[in-house]
Amino acid sequence: MEAFLASLSAVAIAEIGDRTQLLLLTLAARHRRPWPILSAMLVGTLASSVLAALIGERLGSALNPRLMNLLVGVSLIAMALWALQPERVHEAGLSRRSHGLFFRTLVSFPYRRDGRQDP
Repeated sequence: MEAFLASLSAVAIAEIGDRTQLLLLTLAARHRRPWPILSAMLVGTLASSVLAALIGERLGSALNPRLMNLLVGVSLIAMALWALQPERVHEAGLSRRSHGLFFRTLVSFPYRRDGRQDP
């Protein structure tokens, strides 16, 4: 039980600054309509997970393990360099009313989850 509580505490502390939670909290507080936001988050998570699983399965069967390890290492370094880029603040040219809340959440969710500020 002690190990479980230690793990739970570590995960809870790590999740404090999670941008996904902050995005969902902000959208829910601003629009006061949690169901379109939650459903868009669910669809976005499922779509990105299914896509990642399909690509991973195809690459796993097509590449040998040594090459796969090299590609994963290079892609992680590339993502780290991408995350170090300074944030750009700009106004998207779209009106807030041009898309529904579900679509806006669906589009913004993967970008915020991956740590980017601008889609």
